[in-house]
Amino acid sequence: MESIANEIENHVSYKYFKKIPHEKYLKLVENNDGGKTGTYTINIRLNENHDRLCMFQNLELMKASKISKYIFQNPPKDCDYVILDERNEKIYFLELKYMKKIEKKEIAEQLKAGKKWAEHLLFCSGLSYENLSNWKESYIYLNFRSGRPPRKRSEAVHYEGISIYFEEGNEFSLSKFL
Repeated sequence: MESIANEIENHVSYKYFKKIPHEKYLKLVENNDGGKTGTYTINIRLNENHDRLCMFQNLELMKASKISKYIFQNPPKDCDYVILDERNEKIYFLELKYMKKIEKKEIAEQLKAGKKWAEHLLFCSGLSYENLSNWKESYIYLNFRSGRPPRKRSEAVHYEGISIYFEEGNEFSLSKFL
């Protein structure tokens, strides 16, 4: 079988899917308040073991498209990014925000909905999410803060049926979320 990334790339538009080049950082750029107050960037540090990564992105644009409305009568919420790590058999669901106060329930809903979108996009690629049944899932909320990130050990908090990492800062290591 071809790599998962190649299978997806053959079926999902580049607007919604991207192979991640093997570099030191992955820059995730998000609009704040729908672009009204600008953008912010979160850097994700990658290491040498992160050489077979790909991601689903712009799920909010897909959700707003006519295709989505045809498929889902009420499209589910979405998370911002879903990163697939083929080498390490991990899948990361990421929600990025730039807020002082968060609603944990809403974050949990968005992260869980990211899994639904991943299932759907894999299905559209001729793959099944069941192919990833032995993969470890990480649900991550990244709240943008400028300046040096706090030095603390990440621990997942069990909330709404999933374990979520709640983090603040502007730079994170992907290997931190194991």
